[in-house]
Amino acid sequence: MVALSRSCLVSAQAMEQVESTIFAGGLPVEALMEKAGLRLVQAIERDFALSRYSRIGVLVGPGHNGGDALVVARELLLAGRTVFAYCPRTPAKPLTASHLRYFQSLGGSVSEGEALDGQADLWIDGLFGFGLTRPVTSPYAQIIDRINASGEPIAAIDLPSGLSSDGAVLGTAIRARRTYCLGLWKRGLWQDAALPYLGSAERLDLGIRDSQIQMPIAEHLLLPEMARSYLPLSRPPLAYKYSVGTVLAIAGSHQYSGAPLLVALGARAGGPGMLYLAVPESLPQRLSPELPEAIFYPCPEAANGTIADLPLDLGKFDAVVCGPGLGKIDPKLVERVVGETKGALLLDADALNVLADGLLAALTSRRAPTVLTPHAGEFKRLFGDIDLGDRLTAASEAARRSGAWIVLKGARSVVASPEGSVWVNTGGSSALARGGSGDVLSGLAGALLAQSHNETQKAMLAAVWWHAAAGEWLAGQHTVLGVDPRTLALGLLPFLVAS
Repeated sequence: MVALSRSCLVSAQAMEQVESTIFAGGLPVEALMEKAGLRLVQAIERDFALSRYSRIGVLVGPGHNGGDALVVARELLLAGRTVFAYCPRTPAKPLTASHLRYFQSLGGSVSEGEALDGQADLWIDGLFGFGLTRPVTSPYAQIIDRINASGEPIAAIDLPSGLSSDGAVLGTAIRARRTYCLGLWKRGLWQDAALPYLGSAERLDLGIRDSQIQMPIAEHLLLPEMARSYLPLSRPPLAYKYSVGTVLAIAGSHQYSGAPLLVALGARAGGPGMLYLAVPESLPQRLSPELPEAIFYPCPEAANGTIADLPLDLGKFDAVVCGPGLGKIDPKLVERVVGETKGALLLDADALNVLADGLLAALTSRRAPTVLTPHAGEFKRLFGDIDLGDRLTAASEAARRSGAWIVLKGARSVVASPEGSVWVNTGGSSALARGGSGDVLSGLAGALLAQSHNETQKAMLAAVWWHAAAGEWLAGQHTVLGVDPRTLALGLLPFLVAS
């Protein structure tokens, strides 16, 4: 069981409620600030050695984030580093002002006003905390831009100044090398838009207990140990091929003739009992040597090389994957797939484009689980009025409307259930930014769905994590340039064994 304090993602309002609970329980604000500051110092000393980073510049904001920064400044000064603090404005919080006076009493150098003087080997960003809601203005905007342009590394406290707790860039923002998130993960740190500003992000445990998180939390990290606990799928001793998952992939066209192979290789790694492929009738002869276990349904072809008809019973499969490489297919075929599939249904790629043309409402009448796996462009076509600036909220709203599970693909893929739960995958690699990687995910997810017995959450979280983590592992072996979709598909099982 993953602790809530490790996995939950909180807004600024939720974090304030947690802190209020902690303070109401008797912990003084001063004690929490000391704890945060000392944990920050431990992390900074671990990551930035004295021999290389002896001169430290500390940016002190007017609030308690500035107080955390001053605890860091004090401890680094006492540890023998040269430390100077810079306060663009006089601290507004009495506790922060008190820490500033004490830092000065120890001989620490302090400069104030709008002119930023002094050079540093390392900057500590304590300008703004998780409560920032307005665009950054003068003098802070100029300071942030100057520090970014200096080329020196920046360690951000809680989140880089200029980012909101929801991940929006409020005019300009610190581009950190390391971000040390305090206590609980702020949800904005897991938005794709925040990635260029975070560097390497780490949560520093401040001892917050699950019992102190008294509001419902719908957004969570998909942590590796959670997903890994679902794999490999268990099988009873009397299992036989039809009892452990039958999956059908409807994929491919003349233009995208490799898509069925990638889907099938992804599905193969997931271990279904039976794998079926519905493809244009000219493709089975080319594909069967590489997929000897697959059963092919050769389908009549339209003039443009796509599937023109589906001469098969769609109701007999545990899961159906439809869309990869289909090209411009007749919408009536996708409508039939939606209406006649009795098992789990995963729609991707060209099937999503058909849904965007007016079939999305048909999903709500399905009784079995439905999964949509759009990238950002496909999502905009499907849900044009939903703002993708907040990917977590966007995926959740799309799942609520459609009654389908949503896998919003990206640097940090988001999985949302129709019931309102949201997970953000913590792993992945830019090695997966290649055409065909999504086809592999569709096949893998379809295979796990076919074996899930309607435990859609387990199947989807396992598939999303497995696919991304395998890509990250393979990039370590082949570089980010060496993980083509076939390599990814064939590396899924070796990764699972190695992990």
